[in-house]
Amino acid sequence: MEIKIAKKALREALSVLGKVVPSKAALPILGGVRFEATENSVSITATNLEETLNWLIPSARGIGNFIIGFKALKEFVAQGGNAGEVVFGAN
Repeated sequence: MEIKIAKKALREALSVLGKVVPSKAALPILGGVRFEATENSVSITATNLEETLNWLIPSARGIGNFIIGFKALKEFVAQGGNAGEVVFGAN
């Protein structure tokens, strides 16, 4: 699995999705965001069990699904500028 997303698009998605990710979640899974990638787009979903937000990035590439911690991802994406891509991969 390999998913490539423009850093600027990912940063924009995280700024919106952060509105529903709890800072101190009762359930650890609620502190994460779910990536669902198809050949032509990536859907990123966050929830706090009362509200759910879904963000579609049509320019992303790859196939696969995974959940990653929101806080760690946001800190990683905040490093550097908006140029380039963020690549997620697993074997």
